[in-house]
Amino acid sequence: MFTEGNLKTYENTIDSLIERYGEVAAWKIAGLFFGVRDQTGKTDPLNPNSLKRTGFSAARNILIAGKVPVKLPTQYSMIGAGKSPLTYDGTKLHDLILNRSIEASDYQLKVPKEVTILLPAASGTVGMMAFSGCALRDKGKQCQFCTLPGAERIEAVKPEQVVKELALLYNIGYNPINLTINTGQPVKKGEDLRIVGDIARKIKETYPKLPLAAEVGPFSFLSELSEAEIKQTVERCGLDVVDTFMINVEMIRNSVRKQLCPGKPSLDKYLSIIDKLTDLNYSVSTVLQLNFYPEMQDSRDYINFFRKLAEIGKGKAVPELLISRAVPGSRLEDPYWKDIGQDKTDTLDMMIQRFSNFKKQLMVISMYYNEVGFDASRVKSGCVRCGMCNVNYDISINK
Repeated sequence: MFTEGNLKTYENTIDSLIERYGEVAAWKIAGLFFGVRDQTGKTDPLNPNSLKRTGFSAARNILIAGKVPVKLPTQYSMIGAGKSPLTYDGTKLHDLILNRSIEASDYQLKVPKEVTILLPAASGTVGMMAFSGCALRDKGKQCQFCTLPGAERIEAVKPEQVVKELALLYNIGYNPINLTINTGQPVKKGEDLRIVGDIARKIKETYPKLPLAAEVGPFSFLSELSEAEIKQTVERCGLDVVDTFMINVEMIRNSVRKQLCPGKPSLDKYLSIIDKLTDLNYSVSTVLQLNFYPEMQDSRDYINFFRKLAEIGKGKAVPELLISRAVPGSRLEDPYWKDIGQDKTDTLDMMIQRFSNFKKQLMVISMYYNEVGFDASRVKSGCVRCGMCNVNYDISINK
């Protein structure tokens, strides 16, 4: 039930977002945070078998006011979205509280059925996983927000198949702005780097101008290598053709990372890896998740991290901000989630209060992001998972 108090909180939050970012971007932010109650009667647009294979999270591509489509989570792909104040009927994104609506339409790519490895997003990002399964699950140290189905390793795809599917996308007029190769495996001694490197080289041979990003599990082993050894490893495995390395910090505070990403290395190790890669003239994109532990990972954490990243990144490292959410199939839907204030039975009142807190954090972070000199439009990576990479520049985070 809405009370006079939480109604005012929600109104003030939306109004201040609109004032800061503009109406369209504000609705995208609200939709990414709350999710939308999909009333079209359609199920997830992604094949369930694809989700099981890759771990990617389904969402609907919704074209808002004729701008770039954004992948908004629905009740099928986000815990709590079934209680969202935002509804979507196929033509309008509607706010039940303020009785405002904005023109929207379902934007579904007509992807050829032969495309089974690549996952294209409406904005032009293409994601793929070289192989799936995470060894951290065997040790009980998997990330709590991960949806990879298990520890078993699914065989790597063939480079030739990736190029063939890219050709099919180009044939239907879909022009990718970047392609990201992900894996679900932590790297050990670099053997997985060669698998991704073979795919990357084949793509670049055929599409030399297509920006290419690569993430190969936690790059923690690189922190133990010298710059010369890193350069030798990258070149030997064929990853020297990659435009951007994804070194995803995820959580800034080590205490938060230990609880949500127990298998990932410390922040100092991440910074050491980024420092070495940028010294070698490689570009780096690093994901930072917003909305986890808002009371424990506040704006000052992000500001301090931005300052460090700007110092060691030498203009070649760019943070990529994502709005985190609990996805069905991840551990965040377990009773454990109650301990950090994100119980799936949360009332709408609690969601609204968190949105208000998140809005304040986003305002501060985005302003400092610009002051430090980061440019979100330079981010050339994305996993087609949450949709935030499609709208970072759209919410004026770099203005």
